[in-house]
Amino acid sequence: MNGALASQTRAVGLSARFIDARVARAGLLINLNREKEAQQELDQLASLALIDPRASFMRGLLASRNGDIAAAKLAYGEAVGLIDSLPPSILSNSTEVLMTGALAHRALGNREKAKAYLENLLKLDAKHVGAQVLLASMLLEVKDHAGALPLLESAQRTNPDDPHVLYLLGTLRLDRKQCLLASQLFEQAIARGGEPSLLRELGVSQLGLVRVNVGWPTLRKFMPATRLT
Repeated sequence: MNGALASQTRAVGLSARFIDARVARAGLLINLNREKEAQQELDQLASLALIDPRASFMRGLLASRNGDIAAAKLAYGEAVGLIDSLPPSILSNSTEVLMTGALAHRALGNREKAKAYLENLLKLDAKHVGAQVLLASMLLEVKDHAGALPLLESAQRTNPDDPHVLYLLGTLRLDRKQCLLASQLFEQAIARGGEPSLLRELGVSQLGLVRVNVGWPTLRKFMPATRLT
């Protein structure tokens, strides 16, 4: 990502109004957790009157991370307003715009609109891992295991060590009361750098296996200040 950032920075230096380079640079800075610099880049886009739904979405993301829910909602609304107004000929040929629309609509709670964008994206690129994982996570929220499973299995074939994919597969197996499989998947996700909250899911799956002597200690790691009895 640092190499990509250097190239995008050079591109911006050659053309200050090169909107794709500026948007890409802001996205890379966010991924590198350099949020203050990302905000400066987005502010520069605004000062140059360069409008892009991807930039609007990133403003919403940064505002959300900073706890400014009102600003986040406004920025996400701006992103979906720009994308929803695009002609179908543009939407049907841009995975990036479709993904941005899906993310912004999901952030606003527009589940069906987000789902429609993801389904259209997967028609354009059936192996788009980001779309597969996002759509699968939404399907899991409504317990649509039959719809989520093939998406997650495809994503896992592409990225077998992705902790988030392993977590979602574990969640699906836990929902189906397949506690042994769930426990194994959560353990793999943790070993590959998954979020600490995975310990909670692992503990639940272990308790489902009646492994009380293992499950309680695992849950205590997730909630060290909580007294479990």
